[in-house]
Amino acid sequence: MTKTDKKVKVDRSFDGLRDALFDQLDGLVSGTTKPEVANSVARVSAEIIKSVSVQSDLMRLTHNKNFAARTIPGIAMSSIK
Repeated sequence: MTKTDKKVKVDRSFDGLRDALFDQLDGLVSGTTKPEVANSVARVSAEIIKSVSVQSDLMRLTHNKNFAARTIPGIAMSSIK
């Protein structure tokens, strides 16, 4: 890790991901974030979103409510139809 690298713990939820993306946007606007860093964060975020989408599709296709409740943090059983 170089001197300028910072370890930032992101809340592993949709809200945390959204906050991280908006932090990068704010940094780009203010000039405190390099475009390359913001681009990397955006790409990683897109992969996370894709993996959740695949997981959601699998849940929907298999109609497996227990699988969904165990694997998607924050999902309430009452929200699964």
